[in-house]
Parts: sequence; C-alpha cells; structure tokens
Amino acid sequence: MPTLAAIKAQVAAVDEEQGIVWLRMNFGKGSLMKGDGELSVFEMFKIYDGRINAVEAFMKEVPANTPFLWQY
Repeated sequence: MPTLAAIKAQVAAVDEEQGIVWLRMNFGKGSLMKGDGELSVFEMFKIYDGRINAVEAFMKEVPANTPFLWQY
C-alpha cells in the first residue's frame, strides 16, 4: 500500500433529516498504480442512530491536480 500524503476531502452536503452525508475525496499523487493521474471519489453515507449503515462510492481516474470544482 502506498503512503498517500496528499489526500484531500471536503463534505459536499449533509441532509440531517434523511441522515445522508456526501463526501468528495481526491487521493492525490501515487493513488494509481499506473500513469500520473489521481483517484477521485464521491462517497455517500447513510447514517442511522449515529452510525454509518451504508456507503455508496463512485471512483474515477482524473488528471493530476484536478480541482474539486467548488471551494469553501
């Protein structure tokens, strides 16, 4: 397993009534076995009683230094 020092994560949205959290992550340099790209992930979590009960993730290879498309 590589050491990934450049992991970036941002909470994109939280719906407290539905118990859903949407997270955007980029694993940075070295996150792919081949090429110079990076692994980009969108994850959604379903929360019941303060615990994560389900996770859905969408992953894609993106060019290095791809911005998140929004900034806080």
